[in-house]
Formats: sequence, C-alpha cells, structure tokens
Amino acid sequence: MEVPPPGSGAFGRLVPVAFDASRWSLHYAFGLTPWDLGMPHPELVRRLERPGASRLRPGRVLIPGCGRGHDALAFVRAGWEVVALDYAPQAVAQARELLGDSAEVVEADAFGFRADRSFDLLFDHTFLCAVPLDRRPDFGVLARRVLEVGGRVVSIVYPIGKCPPEQGPPYALDVDDVSAALGDGFVLEEVSAPIEDDPRSWPARWGVWRRLRR
Repeated sequence: MEVPPPGSGAFGRLVPVAFDASRWSLHYAFGLTPWDLGMPHPELVRRLERPGASRLRPGRVLIPGCGRGHDALAFVRAGWEVVALDYAPQAVAQARELLGDSAEVVEADAFGFRADRSFDLLFDHTFLCAVPLDRRPDFGVLARRVLEVGGRVVSIVYPIGKCPPEQGPPYALDVDDVSAALGDGFVLEEVSAPIEDDPRSWPARWGVWRRLRR
C-alpha cells in the first residue's frame, strides 16, 4: 500500500477520499500528518485555563479521532476524565504513549462506539472535517448517544471556506454544517471570531452546541 511522499501537499491533497483505518495508520507511522499541530490547539488551552464562568469546567469528555492525543492531554491536565478514540492503530499507539494511564484510549470507529456512562462534552477537532459528507449525520447520532441532556459539543470548526468544499479530507466545514450534522435537539450557544493563532491554511472558529433533549 503506497503512502504519498513527504511534501506531497496539504491535508486535502495528502489524504485520498477512499480512506480506511490501515491507511490512516500508515500516515501516523511515517509522520505524514499535516493536520497534527504537534500540540494542543491554542484555543482549547485558553478555554481550559481562562478564569470565570467561561472556562471549560472539568467533567467527562469524549474525543473522537484523537490522533496522537495532544488535545486529550490538555483536557487531562485541566482535570477532565478523558476517553479518546481513534481507529488507526498507529494513532492509538502514539496516543497511549503520550497519555499513559492518564486517559482511556480506545481503538474504535467512533460511530460504532458505545460507553457504559454518558459524557458532559464531545470534542471535535479535525474529526468531523475528515468524515465524508454523506456520513456527517452519523456525528449527530453519536452526539445524541453519548451526551447527557445539557451536555455540549465543542468543535474547532475547520477548514472554513475551503474550495471545492466536497474535495477532501479535509472537507470544508462551517458552523451551519456542524449544526446540520447534529440535527434537532441541539442549540448553538457560541461561535467565536476566526482564531488568529491557528497556523493552518484555512480559518477556524470555536463553536459550542448544547443538547436540549433526548
């Protein structure tokens, strides 16, 4: 199975449309992961550390498509109980190496994942934008399955304005796309301005949705 060589382009040109767990895993094995910032997203760190009511207060968080686990580590350090998922074996191995016993790292397809307890937060960062467009409603199914009523979805909405939107991954994603994927029963609570220190080619925003009912 061939892997594109280093320097073959941005996320959207590096990863083919037809993509399975073994191919994602090869990208992690060879370090061909331009979507990986090599650190927690700066906006996530700010939200976890800021004082007052706007801080993300510790609870139980599910992180699908966790990759190497940088964002998961930020949640752990802020006192959260973390369950991190990825279906690429190499990503899981690297996340387990980073996180040790501080978080539960599960090798699983997020859309088939079942938990014995519900979550306060579902965190999306470069997960939903990698999901083919016809599978996006499955994200809403996942959110309804794992979140408590009153629980929240936080998405670092990216890549906003990417053209053509249907070519990916990453597929173009905006706030309305996340709302549509979640479907009925969620209300949009917050959308930030474009995140100034996101280093990638397309803009990103911080979005928060709250679950209203079952």
